[in-house]
Amino acid sequence: MACHTGATPGSGSSSHSTVTAGPGAASSSGTNSKVKPADVGGGAGGPVIVILDNFAGGAMGIAWHGNGIDLEDNWSAGEDEKWNYVRTHLDTARDSTGSPAMFITFSSFTTSPAQAPRELARKMNPKLHSYVRENRGRLGIIASDYPGPTLIEDIIAHN
Repeated sequence: MACHTGATPGSGSSSHSTVTAGPGAASSSGTNSKVKPADVGGGAGGPVIVILDNFAGGAMGIAWHGNGIDLEDNWSAGEDEKWNYVRTHLDTARDSTGSPAMFITFSSFTTSPAQAPRELARKMNPKLHSYVRENRGRLGIIASDYPGPTLIEDIIAHN
């Protein structure tokens, strides 16, 4: 399970910084003194992993658009359009048994005029949570803003 922040404002970059929490998770160094588990998902608990892209030096992180990654990150779609992207990508992940691809779905999005990420998450997360509860099987990595402990637990349990 993950929390996500998108591109750096004004940079034109698609750089991601993803914080993942869950049982048995650990950072690449084994510790993270700046992010506490209680800060992730409203107190989901557990160690934290930070996954980076476009990291200075290029030797660290996931190549989001590389071979073996199936990515859904249409962040500039409106609410209904974004939900259709998310649902379709999760359906594809569920139907891909035997595929070696790593499916990564970002449920976060933005609107015009801009709304606060927490407000947009309050619209998207109930849809995502209903989907997760109703659909068993492979979902891959789901990056979400402000997911909350129950959504995180259900994604882990159903994945």
